[in-house]
Amino acid sequence: MLNPGDPNFISYYLEDSNYFSFDATTGISANLFYNDYKVTSDNSIMPWTETSDVTGAQILSTAVGQIYQIKASKVEYFKFYWRKAANKVQINRTFQKLDQTLSYIGGLFGTIILLLIFLKFYSKYSY
Repeated sequence: MLNPGDPNFISYYLEDSNYFSFDATTGISANLFYNDYKVTSDNSIMPWTETSDVTGAQILSTAVGQIYQIKASKVEYFKFYWRKAANKVQINRTFQKLDQTLSYIGGLFGTIILLLIFLKFYSKYSY
C-alpha cells in the first residue's frame, strides 16, 4: 500500500480484499491481477539529485479480476491464475530544492522592495 503523506511511504500488510467461498460441490476459478509500481524519490534538498528507486507489485481488487464458479472435482476445488495487469504505477517524489526556495524568497523580497519604493515615490509627489 502506498502512503504518500507518510515518510515511510510503503507499508506491508496482509491483503484481505480478495476472498473466495467454495465448497465440495461448487469450486471456484479466479483470475487475480497484479500490477507493478515504481516509486522514485529525490531525497536531496541541494541542487543536485540523489534518487532512490523502490519497485514492487500490488494486488488489484476482485472488481478487476474475473471469478467463475466451476464444478469441483475430487482433486481440485479451486484454481487461481496470477495475471499481470496492463497498467503500471509510476510515482515521483521530490523535495523543494534549496536554490528554488532562495529564488522564491528573493523574488518575493524584490517585489516587496519595488512596491515600497513605488509607494514612497507616489507619496512624495501626491500632495
